[in-house]
Amino acid sequence: MPWDSLAAGLARACLGTFGRPVTVRCLDPDTGDYGPPQEIVAIFDRPPQAVEAGTSVPVSDSRPCLWLRLADCLVAPEAGDRVVIDDAAWTVAEAVPDGTGNARLYLHEG
Repeated sequence: MPWDSLAAGLARACLGTFGRPVTVRCLDPDTGDYGPPQEIVAIFDRPPQAVEAGTSVPVSDSRPCLWLRLADCLVAPEAGDRVVIDDAAWTVAEAVPDGTGNARLYLHEG
């Protein structure tokens, strides 16, 4: 079985186990308006991230992110787009495709 098929199957299995419904609204750069809502299933996570505070005391924070399959989106999400997860609104700060048809969206609350 080719790698792409295996990776796609793994992505579907992960989304089926850990995914939750989210709504994505992409910003139209020409009009400044948000497009229609896209209902997809994605994995939301808040992995810890070390923060350099300039002290000898370790400090960490979380960087909320959303992992999704780009094929599930009408338009690939980009920075500035809006996401709603469990009635909480988020703004995409950075969209990072992984080269295998998936992307990680780093989010900012609000």
